[in-house]
Amino acid sequence: MHARPQDLEAAGQRVFARQAEVRDRESLRNALEAGLRELGHLDVVVAIAGICPMGTGNPMDFVDATDVDLIGVMNTVPVAIPHLPDGASVVITGSTAGLMEGATDTGTMGWGGMGYSWAKKTLVGYTEKMALVLAPKKIRVNAVHPTNCNTHLLHNDEVYKVFRPDLDNPTEEDVMPAFTYFQAMPVPYVEPLDISNAVLYIASEESRYVTGQQLRVDAGSLLRWPNGPQA
Repeated sequence: MHARPQDLEAAGQRVFARQAEVRDRESLRNALEAGLRELGHLDVVVAIAGICPMGTGNPMDFVDATDVDLIGVMNTVPVAIPHLPDGASVVITGSTAGLMEGATDTGTMGWGGMGYSWAKKTLVGYTEKMALVLAPKKIRVNAVHPTNCNTHLLHNDEVYKVFRPDLDNPTEEDVMPAFTYFQAMPVPYVEPLDISNAVLYIASEESRYVTGQQLRVDAGSLLRWPNGPQA
């Protein structure tokens, strides 16, 4: 469950919310500058927008996935850099799909899945290079890599069919054993709160010297499947 601006305001926090297009750097810049006028400063950047188009067979699925998942990050970070003080934190949302072969890049998830995987793999290197670039200002840049997460990106008919190709119309109940097998721990997926807690640590002063890291929140999925399913 995502916190709404009105929930945060009810808790005594100030919120500025503006919808922007991550594929359009100018749109992001305008939204950020409006927020700065309202709130005054910027300490943490979290690049989290992501999509994985599936099921259409349209080559534009690859384009859309990479435009949002990769170019969206490479637009978000640069517009923020001029406003970040020394000691700030940049958090990039990757995926275990970017750290393993045979996850979403085999063709079973269509061109969108291949674009998603390529974008997430590219963000691994981007995170490390940007960490070097911003290190003189003690600005940390890290990536968080979730496994299957309890969101709409996982819970949809197309993903269910990938995990249960033996069924015409698999349900959530049908895919739960396959979801669980994907992780080393006996869980079908992690929760959004698990990712938020990892982001909170990276954003906090407690991680002031943690930079260029690839933090997996994956319940051991990469240990179990480093190069595809392992018996």
